[in-house]
Amino acid sequence: MTARPEIEIRWNIPQSLAIQSRTRYVDLEGAIRSGKSTPAVVKVQYRCIEEPGVHTMISRWTDDGVSMQLKPLFMEWAERIGVARLLHWNGGESCFEWPNGSKTWARGLKASELASRYAKFSGLTLSHIFVDQAEEIPNSHADVFAALKGRLSQQGYYHQLMVAPNPPAYGHWLCTEFPEDNSKSDHLYLHTSIYDNADNLPAHSIRALEENYPEGHPLRRRFLEGHRGLNVEGDPVYGPSVFSRATHVREVEYDPTAPLLEAWDFGHRRPAVLWSQFIPRTGQWRVLGECMGDNQFLEDFAPLALMVLGEFCEQPMALSVCCDPAGSSRSNQGLKGSATDILSAHGRHPTYQDNSNDLKVRYGIIQHVASACLRQVEPGIPAVVVHPRCKTVVEALEGGYVWDDRVLRMAGNLRVPRKDGYYDHLMNCAEYTWHNYGPSRQSKLHDLRAVSALQRQILRQAQMDHDEFDVGRRRTGRARGRQAVWR
Repeated sequence: MTARPEIEIRWNIPQSLAIQSRTRYVDLEGAIRSGKSTPAVVKVQYRCIEEPGVHTMISRWTDDGVSMQLKPLFMEWAERIGVARLLHWNGGESCFEWPNGSKTWARGLKASELASRYAKFSGLTLSHIFVDQAEEIPNSHADVFAALKGRLSQQGYYHQLMVAPNPPAYGHWLCTEFPEDNSKSDHLYLHTSIYDNADNLPAHSIRALEENYPEGHPLRRRFLEGHRGLNVEGDPVYGPSVFSRATHVREVEYDPTAPLLEAWDFGHRRPAVLWSQFIPRTGQWRVLGECMGDNQFLEDFAPLALMVLGEFCEQPMALSVCCDPAGSSRSNQGLKGSATDILSAHGRHPTYQDNSNDLKVRYGIIQHVASACLRQVEPGIPAVVVHPRCKTVVEALEGGYVWDDRVLRMAGNLRVPRKDGYYDHLMNCAEYTWHNYGPSRQSKLHDLRAVSALQRQILRQAQMDHDEFDVGRRRTGRARGRQAVWR
């Protein structure tokens, strides 16, 4: 077992690069049915055949994923290579043992609640690790991936940790770990689409997926083309029936005859700012720019955000600034002043309305934005236009901004957008813009005091904007007074 067997496989370019690369960390990422897992599994087997005594591991997030998907794929290719009959499964170690002394552990990464967080792989000394469907590892457990890196320590062999995920939504830890521009040392991001794997798929399979996700469908880019971004998990607040790239995404620019509107949302994990305009002569809402932080404090984020503004509008003729009302309180995040104090130091003096995060207000604004998306200010000219540089807003409107699973029944249905920690920040900025400067009028809803005790509890939780700055504001006398009507 020292020579690589000759097997007939038509590898595409991304697959070939993944097999040949010796980069320490490799991400072979792409669309469904693009053949991501196969070359990764075959590479493990090649190494075990060619490098006697090498220690490898194949894994997924859960044990079920390993036993039901990954191990069968591993054995399928062992059969094709002609070594399956030689492999011995050591159930005590959850490990395949090769005739030349090589080993391949097959384990899920998720530990039980009673076990140590890294118990499933602690103690292993490995040269090669493959994590299939790595997007299944949630952000709350990104440290598990970091701990895996420490297992690459077997002497005498080159080290590699390869992942083969479906494209994650922006904000997933994979996007930080493997940037698309390959700017991170010792990290290689490879992208593949279903069309790259067309030689290995029946033509009708691709046609069927194209019919399910036609041009303009928000999930086509992810499922067929393999690009990161929108991952719809829930009922969209807007979605394809209201918003489409073909209609609403256009390269509109700043209009000096109208004020530039700047809206801020706070929180040290993902502070966000959105720039837009309402054009008086047409009533069109133009979304011109966006900026969202990633694990940044506002003091660090604000100057970077203003640099982004300078890229498309260096000197606005008139500027109006609004923000999340929670920013007016001194936070409990160790800052010297409130969020609005920090913005003031950068020449921004935002206004706000106390009821901006009120569920009735937010729900009413959403209805007005949806209505505007369906209108035209002139034949062929929509009343809502988003510049393509606003990628997160586009994805949020396409379907990333979703309703919470809970529906509150009153005179009608008052639905609550989910606080997902990503799309909601810039969409809240849009809502602050409409509430402070837009033509929207708040909907009149049924008296909330008639809602049941359980519904009141849900309403209280949902009305609180779950960013860090809101914690301080909820403790103020004014905030307590506003909440009294819910008791």
